[in-house]
Amino acid sequence: MDHPGILHTATLLKDGRVLIVGGKPIVGEWLPGQNFIYDPSTEAFSDAGSLQVDRILHKAVLLQDGRVLIVGGDRRDGRRAQTVEIYDPETNAFSPAGTSAMDPLAALLLPSGRVFFIHRDNGNIALYNPDTQVFSPTGQSIGPWRSGATVTLLDDGRVVIAGGLKWSDDGHSPESIMDQIFIFTP
Repeated sequence: MDHPGILHTATLLKDGRVLIVGGKPIVGEWLPGQNFIYDPSTEAFSDAGSLQVDRILHKAVLLQDGRVLIVGGDRRDGRRAQTVEIYDPETNAFSPAGTSAMDPLAALLLPSGRVFFIHRDNGNIALYNPDTQVFSPTGQSIGPWRSGATVTLLDDGRVVIAGGLKWSDDGHSPESIMDQIFIFTP
């Protein structure tokens, strides 16, 4: 890569290539539209289209049909990205896929094809339907905000959320390490 970066996502595509989205250089200013495809068979990088909104700290999820969902993160101006985008490897382009105030702490594809999200700010759980491009609240929450929690899909379709740090009310300092396990049943 010409400009090694941080705070991006890397998603393994169904054809074995890797989609690298967003992020910013380790040193220097943001470079707009720096999204890449890495092909391990040729050990080469190529351009992968441009996002509507360049972002860092977002989530990327490979959908069942081979497209990649991009949600959340921070924009260059520090505000949250509220656009949802989908990358299509067939066209090598990003397209709009809805809007949301969702800033995901975690994201995971469910066997149903919907995408599981935990909102970073409040721990609320929502599901995204790629067909309708709509986020639906589930009415469930993991409670206090956690960073570093793991999210694992079980064989039966349930989701386990484990560990993480509970942050103080001002969000600036960790209060404690969470020892609770939360099981979400879609």
